[in-house]
Amino acid sequence: MATTQRKVQFGKWLATQRERAGKSMDDVAEALAVTSVSVSRYESGASRPQRLALQVLTPFFGLSREVAAEGLALWEDAGERLTRIRLPGAATKEYRALLRAESEAVTLRTVQPLAVPGLLQTPAYAEAVMKAGRRFQDPDARITQYVAARMKRQKRLEGEDPLKLHVLLDDGVIHRVIGGPATMIEQLQHLLTVSERDNVTVQIVPQSAGAYGTMTGSFSVLSFPRPEDVPCVYLDHAAGGEWIDNGSDVKRYEETFGDVATEAAWSEEESAEALRRQIGRLESV
Repeated sequence: MATTQRKVQFGKWLATQRERAGKSMDDVAEALAVTSVSVSRYESGASRPQRLALQVLTPFFGLSREVAAEGLALWEDAGERLTRIRLPGAATKEYRALLRAESEAVTLRTVQPLAVPGLLQTPAYAEAVMKAGRRFQDPDARITQYVAARMKRQKRLEGEDPLKLHVLLDDGVIHRVIGGPATMIEQLQHLLTVSERDNVTVQIVPQSAGAYGTMTGSFSVLSFPRPEDVPCVYLDHAAGGEWIDNGSDVKRYEETFGDVATEAAWSEEESAEALRRQIGRLESV
């Protein structure tokens, strides 16, 4: 089973209680009749113990009823089954990490200067983008596999606890006709539709804004439920992407996103109107 943010949260709780009780990993291993390696995996979030382990550790650590209840809640959260996305075999570990992070995050803020982000692409638009980047894809995988995986990701924007997505989209993205006029009209209409959801915000950065942000490509800032879980940044590129989790560096990206959203981008209403204008232009061609 893969490490997830929920497992990491439970592991941190477990390590904290062990240290407060003055116990070693070997002590816990003996109490649970497992190896110290297993205890290390529990605390790192690599694996999740059986529920019986909590029943043993509650008196072993001398936990209060309230602390034990907190641990049980974290243990249950760590066992929730997440949506599985079937990826082509050549998908990089960085990209797979992005999908895991998306499944755990509560907010995702992204600056996109070149294309509509995958979470908001239509199938036809995604197919056109995938075909253009075929040199970086698994030659044995069909385009339909890549598109299906991208559509599956979008389920994260639905349900009872959807991801909150805030997209800053360069004006050039909505004017670049990808896949032909019909595909582009469908894509722009989809952006209008999804931007009406409470959990999705789309802002357009007009050409009149001049230079903005880093001007070096797209980036995404992901934030997680617990205050102690520091946000992280994903830099997207064809070779597989790159992660940034240094606190000061992440803060720079967060502040840059805020600058672009408040100082360079149009409001949500102005952005929606820009989408409608471009749809009208394409329909008249």
